[in-house]
Amino acid sequence: MFDLWRTKANNTLNYWVEILREILPVSQIQEAKKDELKYQELWEGLSQYKLIIDSAEKAIERLGDYQ
Repeated sequence: MFDLWRTKANNTLNYWVEILREILPVSQIQEAKKDELKYQELWEGLSQYKLIIDSAEKAIERLGDYQ
């Protein structure tokens, strides 16, 4: 429908994951879990961004016998 193949979808997802990792390193998440003030600062910093994920699963019919 959208002319988007599985490989292209995977590449696009990985592209955005790298950007999100730069914006929000795992170490900041761990620090925020332990410190309420850091959590609030992190939340305020991230609230300027919007992330929209639109996805759907679709069953793919596979033949049981290749013959």
